[in-house]
Amino acid sequence: MILKTLANRCDTAGTEALGMGIILTIYLTLKPLYLFASGLPQISDMFMIAAAVYMLVKERGIIRIPKGSGTWIRVFVLTLVFQCAIQLFWWVKTDESEFLLVASYYVFNFIAALICVCIGRRIGPKRLKRAICEGCFWSVLVNAVGLAVNLEAGVRMKGFFNNPNQLGYYSLLAISIIAFFPDQLPKWKNGMILGLAVWANMVSLSKAAILGLAGLAFCYTLWGSREKTLRRALTQAFFLLAFFGAIYWLFFSDSSIVKESKTLSQLQSRILNLREENDSSLGIGRGYDRVWEIGGNFLWGVGEGAYDRFQVMSGREVHATLVNVLVSYGAAGFVAYLWLMGKTMLFRGSRIRNLACFSGLFLYSLTHNGIRNTILWILLAAVLQTTGPGAEAPEPEEAAEQPVENMIRKGRSYESQNSG
Repeated sequence: MILKTLANRCDTAGTEALGMGIILTIYLTLKPLYLFASGLPQISDMFMIAAAVYMLVKERGIIRIPKGSGTWIRVFVLTLVFQCAIQLFWWVKTDESEFLLVASYYVFNFIAALICVCIGRRIGPKRLKRAICEGCFWSVLVNAVGLAVNLEAGVRMKGFFNNPNQLGYYSLLAISIIAFFPDQLPKWKNGMILGLAVWANMVSLSKAAILGLAGLAFCYTLWGSREKTLRRALTQAFFLLAFFGAIYWLFFSDSSIVKESKTLSQLQSRILNLREENDSSLGIGRGYDRVWEIGGNFLWGVGEGAYDRFQVMSGREVHATLVNVLVSYGAAGFVAYLWLMGKTMLFRGSRIRNLACFSGLFLYSLTHNGIRNTILWILLAAVLQTTGPGAEAPEPEEAAEQPVENMIRKGRSYESQNSG
């Protein structure tokens, strides 16, 4: 009922198609609100499930995929079927229900990515980017409220999330969204997203998130724009000087500001003592050495769950995305996920820029398992729609410039041209 009301309100503004974009905006807005334990559906997930049902009814049970995204979706489906088969096999073998729970996460993320692709087909790449960026803006505001009401909660803050690492990864995702789509919002909104997300990143004191932010800032400064002008070169030089100056001030100067700030002093300590902390070891602390335990299951993996089977990080999951995929789903799953990522990032004409925008998330994934975060898959589906083959599709006509009847008629024509 709520979704229908929102869509109807958008009809009065001009177009039914715009109502579909609101689904992603609302989901992202609600994302920082963690009301239940980690691993359980949150309020944003419940909304997405309702949105999936609504869209299925709206489309009369027919899922139409844009031609440019068809192969990606088909490979995603095959990968998902393979994952579920592996999880079911190990559930039967170990009688651990955790395998089924983890499989449900991947099913949900596929549904979210599929919704994003279907929305992109209906409203076009430009409006899809705008809907996601608007959601990102309202989301960081919600998150800022969570941080503000929990200022005295401790040195490492978490806002409404359940732990600081979730906050750190969320901040990286928000910054990556505006890095991919910088021209969709007014500059003041982009500035607020950047400022509030950097604040969240810092106060989370997540080493992986902070290093990911530094890597993203560096790569985006050098390769985030195709513009080759003197002005761009001067801007790059200025930001690089500011970047290295900030690193020196934070970690190598004797600034009284850093020493007196609880957050900055803890940040300095965590980064400078990185090599001395037990969990910073890639082999043991992050679980890379678990690769040597999969033995004859190298091709298909040993599933995600029953972690007490392993000697490395016994009882816990691997804290590295690609290692987790390789161990859990073998070489077959590893190659499939590399293809899904590569298909979105390596489209001609956008490779270098896309990789620069994705660099922060990649660095984070080296020491944390972030592959089950739904925002990641919405972002990948959106990038596929806006810089990949789907971006070549024509935009629907702007509703404000034509009567609603013409908009609906042309909207249907747009759908029929771009459905596979």
